[in-house]
Amino acid sequence: MQLLGETDTVQSNTMITPWFLMHLISGIIASKILPNKLYGIVLHTIYEINDVYKGLRANCIKGEWSNNSVVNSIGDTIGFIIGQYIGETMKINLYRLIELYAILFFLFTHFKLG
Repeated sequence: MQLLGETDTVQSNTMITPWFLMHLISGIIASKILPNKLYGIVLHTIYEINDVYKGLRANCIKGEWSNNSVVNSIGDTIGFIIGQYIGETMKINLYRLIELYAILFFLFTHFKLG
């Protein structure tokens, strides 16, 4: 298991990849648009369970985002929760944050980071 790395797979188990930043930003956005932190955590957990499920089936199904480790899902969830707390405590322009998210998403997928 690695704490930090560029990519994660079921075999490598990397907790924090570049996508950690995306989950952190998602947590900030969630704190601005959802009524409470619990809703955000539930939605994010459902997303991560799906990620882990696809990772466990990676030997059967090959494709983008189909080889994710449980360790990475834990790291992503930590990033999301940190983002929620940042969003609660800081005044951040939601529209600029969504723009940043879109730009980073494009860069991460284009350069196949994470």
